[in-house]
Amino acid sequence: MTSRRSTVQVRVAVIDDAITEDDETVVLSATTSDSQITDSSDTGLGTIEDDRGSDNPDVDEDITAEVVVGDAGTVEEADGNYLTYDVSLSNAVGSDVTVTLGTSGSATAGDDYGPLEYFNGSSWVEVPTSNEITLPADGSTVQVRVAVIDDAITEDDETVVLSATTSDSQITDSSDTDLEQ
Repeated sequence: MTSRRSTVQVRVAVIDDAITEDDETVVLSATTSDSQITDSSDTGLGTIEDDRGSDNPDVDEDITAEVVVGDAGTVEEADGNYLTYDVSLSNAVGSDVTVTLGTSGSATAGDDYGPLEYFNGSSWVEVPTSNEITLPADGSTVQVRVAVIDDAITEDDETVVLSATTSDSQITDSSDTDLEQ
């Protein structure tokens, strides 16, 4: 330090490591052997707080996951039967994730199966016309189902493919599908 300055600013760059962790500290030590100085050393403390997610404060906001659609199994064509899929994230992330649902396959919507429904925590409700549902940041499963319609036609097995897609930056694999009959 020159004789004209009494303060020097020292900066330490913080690196976002995408790890969920407790606060971390950086200790800067300064020492001198100059005989004009009565206290030859001192320290300064800095604290780095983890950047936690807004919807899930237990997870770093930079953690990523994949969208997962689980198997619905096979059911017999009969009124009152359902194909039920588990839709989730592969692990917890920092914020809730909105996914867009879609169906495809050899079965015909309206003739072979009814509209998409999801379990909102207390009851089954129809998926909104936007086809969007929210997956919780904690990675818990949202069940999605379609009612099977008995069309009284003799035919081969038919498939209903459920897809879930998102453009959320927390998601590394932005879509998944499940093929079921």
